[in-house]
Amino acid sequence: MVAEDDDKQAELIRRYLEREGHTVTHARDGLSVLERVRHHEPDLLILDVMMPRADGLDVIRVLRAESRELPVLMLTARSTEDDLLLGLDLGADDYMTKPYSPRELMARVRTLLRRARAPPGARGAPPPAPAPPRRGGARPREPRGPGVGLGGVAGAGPPRPAPPTPPPPPPGGWRPGAAPGGRGGAPGGGRGPAPPPEPEPALRVGALTVDPGRHEVGIDGVAVECTPGEFRLLAAMAAEPDRVFSRQRLLEELHGFDRYISTRTVDVHVMNLRKKIERSPRRPVRLLTVFGVGYKLTDPERGRGGPRSGHRG
Repeated sequence: MVAEDDDKQAELIRRYLEREGHTVTHARDGLSVLERVRHHEPDLLILDVMMPRADGLDVIRVLRAESRELPVLMLTARSTEDDLLLGLDLGADDYMTKPYSPRELMARVRTLLRRARAPPGARGAPPPAPAPPRRGGARPREPRGPGVGLGGVAGAGPPRPAPPTPPPPPPGGWRPGAAPGGRGGAPGGGRGPAPPPEPEPALRVGALTVDPGRHEVGIDGVAVECTPGEFRLLAAMAAEPDRVFSRQRLLEELHGFDRYISTRTVDVHVMNLRKKIERSPRRPVRLLTVFGVGYKLTDPERGRGGPRSGHRG
């Protein structure tokens, strides 16, 4: 769906989308967008911010409050930092500022649709490693059915003796070779169900705590609300404090390997995080910029003789 009150802009976007095989609907105001999405949810919403009756930010706010997870690409003539942060905070998946390239817009649409249609956990997952070769390069033997000899003909080989029947267990249910208190079986067997995996420990960088298991962030024991994207960036850097992360590396934490998402998205998330974890966002002491490279997370108290940071609690 294209939500754009400028008919010329909407027609241009529609032509490019239809050229790629998409069916396109058009809405000229925010209330019409909400009505149409509730009636039939589209695969993706291209949403202009400045629209009559209800602007694009209000539309995103309502859609996310209704737990609608359709991808939203925001188009805006506003280029200020606060406007971009607000759009991402409300739940926009990507944004482009006007004027924009229609070809780049289509590339971002393809990326958002591909990510939305991928099964959970599939995005950015490496292919499975091939099985290690057998010693000497021999091919693995294929199983033979009963009575199949070396020549592959039934009855060509000598008959195989049947395996011995194990003796019945003694009274009490315990078998020789079973672990004490187990249920019997081969030596070392008899184990009960595997214990549940231990929760992932919290990451601590000075006064900052990032708990991946609980999906919680805190500063000096005070909870900090983070969006999913902000949490992924913070957890990645908290796992390796003082390491410098390039924008491209952080972009992979956000969106896998989708190369059409701009690294500017990382800058916006970092600026938003600084407003939440720094006392003075304009003079950060935790989330630092390494000019020409990227960002790093550090403990400001460590250089003052405080406790060593970066450990797991």
